[in-house]
Amino acid sequence: TYQTILFDKSGYNHLFLTEQSRVFFGIQWGCWISLYNTLPFGWKISPSIYHSTGLMASNFFRSIGIPCSLYIDDPHNGQLQVSLDQGPYRLLKTVEERNLAAAKSAIFLLAYYLIDLGYFLGLSKSILTPQQVVPYLIFLSDSVRMVFHLIAEKEKLLNLICETLSCQVV
Repeated sequence: TYQTILFDKSGYNHLFLTEQSRVFFGIQWGCWISLYNTLPFGWKISPSIYHSTGLMASNFFRSIGIPCSLYIDDPHNGQLQVSLDQGPYRLLKTVEERNLAAAKSAIFLLAYYLIDLGYFLGLSKSILTPQQVVPYLIFLSDSVRMVFHLIAEKEKLLNLICETLSCQVV
């Protein structure tokens, strides 16, 4: 299957605070006081709130047939799960073309609904062209080999873990 990554930019900016809450989130610079209108980055529970609201969007995407997972602000998306032998997909000649078309449909729907929900998309970090191997967290998600394997640059981490486990005292 094909996969995409659609990153959020300025992730907390789509989560607005109520007017009554804004007085608790501000900064003072000299005589100037500025209040946040959106969820502030530095607040202790902001990541939890952000992740919870992101999970609602992920749940919606799964309900319309787009596999997706989310870890705080790191999304991982699959291709649209529909019958590739019916509708417009059946007009394509090969299964490979049908899978790619389903993946393109999925990334279009993801972008459309996330923008509609007020998300700011970070296109420079996103992978909008469906691929069978994409980076996800510290791994490469490889749908051909059906594995997650460590990104080469992250092997230092694996070496550190192995060294730590081989020591009697840490």
